[in-house]
Amino acid sequence: MVADPVSACALRSLDAAAKFAKVKAPKVCLQDLKKDGFYKTAHKCLKDDSSLLGRSNLQSALVRQWVQYQEHLLDKKSISSLQILNQGLQDRTYLAGEEITIADFLLYYSLEDTIGELSFQDRESIIHVSRWFSNLQNLLNPGSLSLILSRTKLY
Repeated sequence: MVADPVSACALRSLDAAAKFAKVKAPKVCLQDLKKDGFYKTAHKCLKDDSSLLGRSNLQSALVRQWVQYQEHLLDKKSISSLQILNQGLQDRTYLAGEEITIADFLLYYSLEDTIGELSFQDRESIIHVSRWFSNLQNLLNPGSLSLILSRTKLY
């Protein structure tokens, strides 16, 4: 069975989160992911490290909110859809506050191709998303920048 792009992003997110948390990588079936949803599947897989699901009730609620945003509202081709994300990151380092959560992993992998296709003007219009994306890119892939977010090209 071939995974659709949304499921592939969810699986990559769970794998990266497990690696980041230094817990055993979960074995997730696509049918379970579709049946239970991303948040419930993440909760099962990362029960040893609940900090990725939010340490407080507020963080947990924000994680759920951003997961639902990715599932229902995110239109990768619409810059206005990314403006919502930009406003949410205006006064935060990560989506649920100052600590990385599973929502960050999910949205990072969901937007990876989209951010790469944006013009510099579009990236500047969503400057907080660009900052957040660059931060996660450096955190998840240290030493190898797959996407250059700078206006200046290095020769």
